[in-house]
Amino acid sequence: MQPFRIKYLLWALCLSLGPGACSFSDPLGECGLDLHFKYDYNMACADAAPAEVDRIDVLVFDAGGKYLFTKTAGKAALLENDYRVSLFEELPRGSYTLLTWGGLSEDFRLLDTRSGQPGFTPGQTTVDEVRLSLQSIAIGNCDTQLHPVWYGQPLTIDYDPRRGEQTYTVNLIKNTNRFGIALEEEKISSGGTGGLLAYTFEVISTGYELYDAQNQPVGDREIYYLPYRISTDAGQTQGELNTMRLLDGRPQLLVVRSAQSHKKLWSVDLIGLLARSPQPSWVTSLQEFLDRQNDWNLIFTYRNDGTIDSFVAVQVNINGWIMRFDNVGV
Repeated sequence: MQPFRIKYLLWALCLSLGPGACSFSDPLGECGLDLHFKYDYNMACADAAPAEVDRIDVLVFDAGGKYLFTKTAGKAALLENDYRVSLFEELPRGSYTLLTWGGLSEDFRLLDTRSGQPGFTPGQTTVDEVRLSLQSIAIGNCDTQLHPVWYGQPLTIDYDPRRGEQTYTVNLIKNTNRFGIALEEEKISSGGTGGLLAYTFEVISTGYELYDAQNQPVGDREIYYLPYRISTDAGQTQGELNTMRLLDGRPQLLVVRSAQSHKKLWSVDLIGLLARSPQPSWVTSLQEFLDRQNDWNLIFTYRNDGTIDSFVAVQVNINGWIMRFDNVGV
């Protein structure tokens, strides 16, 4: 029998058997339900999922919004299947809501808000009770290099195996940011400087330890994002830190402190600062800009008078764009 007739007969059989008929092995893909994961919500507008996303977790909820199960795929399986996850073997005909998180690691955990514990109860946990929890916090401090994590907005589908192959695209948003920050002493025209002083810096935010199914921070803790790498050499302090998602309208404070006295010397609203940097014409909003741009390099030029509690920022370079300060910060 010709190959195309075999394929046609299998397709006809799938239609004639009705709901649930596609629960057999489906090498021809006629009855598949696939989710295709894509991460092009970045400044390059190019799909970086194969290069960056190393794990996918899909939480499946029934028509009433009750949890059914989680389907997990690792890097090898994702690469083998063109960053697709198949669900046709697990799901009969019906309506479902699918919630995706990418890159889950020991830095993050999915919790049921009713119990505050990991794991969900089939038939009980609802979509609205799911939380993503930042685990790498010690006494309110996050000073580790976070494994990146991604979010996929809840997708509601009506699945009917009789319709043949169905593919849905899940667009991912990156929820972690890397900041490279450098503090460089301004060279005084006379040739003198304030002298080499040691500084440190941090980003302070509130409520970003928990995220709901709409990717909104819903926590209540104050979090100090501290450098996981920092050094001072030849008049420059430089280091790196991670933050969670940046949101327009929710201030996060960038603070510079004396490394010796730990006194706060200078601060600025980080979101307001980033908002003043140029944005591409095709970016439609500040929030889109903050979600697409996840890698930031900030170089602050400062003056000091040689005492340990002296620091005045006079200029910042944000990803190559320079801005002078005019009474910005406290």
